[in-house]
Amino acid sequence: MDDQFQPADEITISDLATLKVITDPLRSSILELMVLAPVTVKQISERLGIPATKLYYHVNLLEKHGLIVVVDTQVVSGIIEKHYRAKAGSIRVDRSLLDFEREVGEGDFGLLNMMLDPVRDEIRRGLKSGLIQTTPDAPPHARVSMSRSRVFMTRQEADAFIERLDALIRELAAYNDEPSADKQVYTLLTGFYPTEHSGSLPTEE
Repeated sequence: MDDQFQPADEITISDLATLKVITDPLRSSILELMVLAPVTVKQISERLGIPATKLYYHVNLLEKHGLIVVVDTQVVSGIIEKHYRAKAGSIRVDRSLLDFEREVGEGDFGLLNMMLDPVRDEIRRGLKSGLIQTTPDAPPHARVSMSRSRVFMTRQEADAFIERLDALIRELAAYNDEPSADKQVYTLLTGFYPTEHSGSLPTEE
């Protein structure tokens, strides 16, 4: 195994073709499995419960667009087995591509689907396995902590809040090291955006 390879902290997607690749929920799930450690297609098949023959196309697309790399190859029963690793621990999308009215996936909101579909599936699996608990006395680390808030802010207050939020996300990235027996994987999904309301914002002059 190539112990020299270390994923970058972050890569930025700046082309629509690569964005389309990761908007697929299955490819997004495959990519997540490759973040913490090298895996083979066979191991991905076992984790996701999907035949390996249906995964090669998606893995090849991820490799073609530079999202994953081969870090090792081994010959098993006369067959070359590749070990893949994600190129980076996190992915950022260039702001120029964040046009939610543009079709970037199977639906009009492919980017949103890319983010939300895996979260929905992970929560379902967590509830089924008991990893996520819903009882009132469940410990904080076993709960789902999600909220949707609507607040009124000035533009200056919103700018300051986003700066603090970005700093917190960067702090979270510092925990993205190698897995160990005493660590659990956690997922953070945040969203902060302006919305319309019954009144109208004053026009700046």
